Amino acid sequence: MRRSLGVLAEAYSKWERRAPLTPSHVSRLVNSGVEVLVQPSSKRVFTDREFAAAGATITRDLSGANTIMGVKQPLNGSLLPGKNYLFFSHVIKAQPENMPLLDEVLEKKVRLIDYECIREGGGGTTPRLVAFGEFAGMSGMVNGLRGLGLRLLSLGHSTPFLSIGPTHAYTDYSTDARRALRAAGEQVARAGLPAEYSPLVVCVAGTGNVSRGALDALDSLGEVVERVAPSELARLSALAGTAGEHQHKVYVCVTGAQDFVRPARPGAAFDRAEYYASPTCYVPCFHETIAPHVSLLVPTMYWDRRFPRLLSTDQLQSLRASGNKRLLAVADLTCDVDGAVEPLVRSTTIDEPFFHVRRVHDTSAARPSGVDILPAELPREASAHFAQARSPRPSTRPPHSEGHTARRAPLSAELSAATIAEAGALAPAYGYIGALREARERDEESQRALSGRDAALRHHLSEAEARALGHLFDSGLINAALDVVTVRPNESTGREPASSLRQKSSALMQLTLDAGRAPLDAVLSQLQALAARMPLAEASVVELPEHCGGVYDRTIPGSAGGGAAALAASAAAAPAPGGSRIVVLGAGLCALPAIELLSRRSADVVTVISAVEGEASRACAALGRPNLQPLTVDARPTNASGWGALCGLLGQADACLSLLPATMHAPVAEACIEGGTPLASYVSEELLALHERAVAAGVPLLGEMGLDPGARLPEITRDYPRWGSTRARAPRLDHMSAAELIRRVREEGGAVTAFSSLCGGLPAPECASSTPLAYKFSWSPAGVISATRNPAQFTVDGAVVRVAGEELLRSATPLADSSRLGRTLRLEVLPNRDSLPYAELYGIEAEAHSVFRGTLRYAGWSGLFAEFADLGL
Repeated sequence: MRRSLGVLAEAYSKWERRAPLTPSHVSRLVNSGVEVLVQPSSKRVFTDREFAAAGATITRDLSGANTIMGVKQPLNGSLLPGKNYLFFSHVIKAQPENMPLLDEVLEKKVRLIDYECIREGGGGTTPRLVAFGEFAGMSGMVNGLRGLGLRLLSLGHSTPFLSIGPTHAYTDYSTDARRALRAAGEQVARAGLPAEYSPLVVCVAGTGNVSRGALDALDSLGEVVERVAPSELARLSALAGTAGEHQHKVYVCVTGAQDFVRPARPGAAFDRAEYYASPTCYVPCFHETIAPHVSLLVPTMYWDRRFPRLLSTDQLQSLRASGNKRLLAVADLTCDVDGAVEPLVRSTTIDEPFFHVRRVHDTSAARPSGVDILPAELPREASAHFAQARSPRPSTRPPHSEGHTARRAPLSAELSAATIAEAGALAPAYGYIGALREARERDEESQRALSGRDAALRHHLSEAEARALGHLFDSGLINAALDVVTVRPNESTGREPASSLRQKSSALMQLTLDAGRAPLDAVLSQLQALAARMPLAEASVVELPEHCGGVYDRTIPGSAGGGAAALAASAAAAPAPGGSRIVVLGAGLCALPAIELLSRRSADVVTVISAVEGEASRACAALGRPNLQPLTVDARPTNASGWGALCGLLGQADACLSLLPATMHAPVAEACIEGGTPLASYVSEELLALHERAVAAGVPLLGEMGLDPGARLPEITRDYPRWGSTRARAPRLDHMSAAELIRRVREEGGAVTAFSSLCGGLPAPECASSTPLAYKFSWSPAGVISATRNPAQFTVDGAVVRVAGEELLRSATPLADSSRLGRTLRLEVLPNRDSLPYAELYGIEAEAHSVFRGTLRYAGWSGLFAEFADLGL
C-alpha cells in the first residue's frame, strides 16, 4: 500500500493560517512517492490550488493517510482511530483545556507526536528542532512598537511608530515588514520623539530565541537604534524632558537574570547556577534598577513561580505613585499570564492585542500586550521554517508505514522521545501528565469549594455565558440586565433610553444558578425580552457555546486566554437538606486549614468561634465561602453568658472540632458529652478521665492521631528468630500506621525491640536558607517557645533517660545518617515530651528496650533558641 500523509485544516483560531508543509515541500514528498492528502482551507496562507499544483490531493477525508499533520490542536472529536498525529498538542503540562483532547487520543489509540518535544538526538535538554521563538520575537516586537505608537497618541503625541501596522498586515517579514520598520526609524532620526517621553528606551528581558527575533525587528529600525548597557540607563533618564540628540534615538537594552535579581546575602555576587537552583536565595531588583528607566518592556525569557517576578502589580503601582511614568507599554512576548509581569492578567488577541492597566484616580496607564499565537502573524515564513526544520533531518520526518495502523512504523530517537501517547496509553516519559492532571483537578475541586460549589451538588448547578451586544451603557440596558441577574430577576423592566446613542458596546456575562437549567433559561429569556423591550438599544443577548467549534466570531475571549468574564452573577447556594452543622472552636494559625477542609461541602454549615474580636471573621473572609459563619464569643466557663451560648451551639451541632488551649479541653469535652455532640480535640489526662462518661452517653471523643510518627517515618527494629534484626518503616504518617506496622511484624513472627519516631514541620530547604530562624511559625509563636521548655523522657536499652525542660534545647543531637538526605537537609533531633506511655499504647512495653519520640529541626535551630532563652524570651 502506498505511503500517505495528511495535512489538517487548522481550526484552533481564525488567525491560525500556518501549515505544517509548504507546497514546495509537498512537491518533494510527492516526487519521492508519498501521497499527500490536504484538507481544503480558504484561510490557510497557501491556497488549495497551490497544494494541488504541487501534486497534493485536496480532500476532507484523511482516512487514507498513515500519518496526519497539523500545526495546532484539532477539534475535539475529529481524530481518526489508530493514526499517527503530529501537532502542538499543549498537553505536556496537563493543560486543563486540552485534557479532553488527550482523552480522545488515548480512547482512539492514536499515536501522538508533539512538535514541542522533538529535540536533538531525542534528549531531554538538547535543543528543540521545531521552534517558533524567533518568529514570536519578530512578530511581537512589530506589534509592540505599534502599540507604543498608539499609547503615545493617546497621550497627545503623534510619532513615527504610528506608521507601523500590525504584523499580519504585511505580506512577509523579511521585506515588507522590515521596509516599514526602516521607514519608521528614518522618521525618528529626522523628526525625533517627544521630549516628555525621551530618551525612549526599549528593554528586552531575556537572551533566547524570542529575544533574538525581537532584536532583529528593533535593528530593522536602522541606525537610529543604539544599544546601551543596564548601567547606562540612569544616565539616560537624567535627560528626560530635555531637548537633544537623544530625541532622535531608540535605545535598546538587553537584560538577563543578573539584572533581574540580586543575592539576598549582603556582599554576595550573582551566581547563575545558584539562582536557577535556589531562586529564593535572591531578591528582585529589576523594579528598582531597570524598570524606572524603561519606556517599552519586552519580556522574552522563561519564568515559573519559583522565581521572583520581573515586575509585580504592587511594584508598578509604587512606581506610578512615586511620579515615575516612563513605562508606557509592555509587550510580553511569552504571553505568560500572571507570570513574570504580574499586570498581564489575561492574554490578548491578534484582533485586540492591547489593554490598559490603570490605578484608581490615575489618568496614566501602562499598556500590556500578550498575544499567545504570535508566530501565526507571519504564516508564510513560519510555515516554511516549520517544514524546513524537519526536511534536512530524516530523524524528524513524519513516520510512514505500509498500511493504516501507523503504530507499526519504527521511529527515530527524536520522534520516539516526542511520542506523548501510543496504543491507548501515555508513553513512560510522559506518565507524569496523569499525576499533574490529578493534582490540578484536586486543586480545582478545592477552588470550587472556595466559591461554595461542592462537587456533590454539581448536578444542581447550571452555568452559561451570554453576550450582550448593542448600546448597552447609554441606553441603560446594562443596568437593567444587572438588575435581572443580581437583584429582582422577575421584576426588572429597564428605563427609557437616552436620546443620544453612541458607539455600540458588548459585555460578557457568566451566569451560575444552583437550581438546575430551567431557572437559568428563565434568566436568559428575561434578558432577551429586556433587549426586545428597548428597541433604541439595538441590542441582542445570545448564549455562547463552550467551544468555538470553528465559528470564530463567537469565540469567548476569556475562555481562550484564561481571562475572566467581564460581568459575573452567581446565586449563592444555601446549605442543602441533610447537611451537617459543624462548630470549630478557635481561629488561630492552626485553624484555617481545618476550616477549609470542613467547609468544602457546601451542604454543611461551619460555625467558627473565637474569643478574639475579628479573628473568626478574618479566617472566614480568607476563604470567602457562603457556608462559613464567624462568631465572637468569650466561651470561658467563668463567663456565664458566653459559656451558655457556646453550650447551646454545641447542643445543636452534629460535630465539634476544638483547637483551643489545653485549659479548655475538659470543659469543652464535658459540654459535648452533655449535648450529645461528637468532639475532635487533643489528648490530655483530663480527656482520658472522661472516657467512661463519654461511653455511657454514646458520644465519641476523638483524640489526635495524625502528628506522630510524623514527617519522618517511624523506624522499628524487629527481631526474627531465623533472620536476626531488621528495620522497617511505616508506609503512612500517623499513629495508626505505626500500630499497623507493629501488627504486621508480629504476624510475620517478629518482635519489636526498638521504636523511634521523628517528626517536624520544616520549611522547604530552598526557603529555609533565606530565613534567619530556618523555621516558619505555622502555629502560635508563644506555643513554640513554650514547647522548648517541656521536659522529656524516653528509654534507651532499657534505661530511662530524663531531660529537664531547661536543658531540652541543649540536648539536641545531629540526625543519624542525615548525609543520605543531601547537604541541604542537615537536621537535628530534640526529645519530644514523654515517650514512655507509647510503649504501652502500642503494646510493645514487654519487648521494646528503646522507645523514642523526637522533634526534627534544621541544624543550629536549638542552639539559636537556647540563646533566645538565655536572653529571657
